[in-house]
Amino acid sequence: MDINSIFNQFNFEVGPGDNYRKAYFLNEGAIIMIDDINFTEVENGSKDFVKKYSSKYKIIKEIKTFNNHCHPRFWNGVMIIKKNKICL
Repeated sequence: MDINSIFNQFNFEVGPGDNYRKAYFLNEGAIIMIDDINFTEVENGSKDFVKKYSSKYKIIKEIKTFNNHCHPRFWNGVMIIKKNKICL
């Protein structure tokens, strides 16, 4: 099983700020993981996106690292965003 089929199975998107155009097509409850949030541009762009679409997306976790490249798992920081379930 390749990594793309795993991500598709769980409706999981990984990537820096240029992947937000894909967020429109994600299912409700989908998880988006943004890396490199230690960089101001990435953090601000991610927060701007969530603010603009606050009825659809919510930041559920932010992990910033002490400095760039210092953590073996979170490297330059990560942010987890969840697409809200829409109640009709």
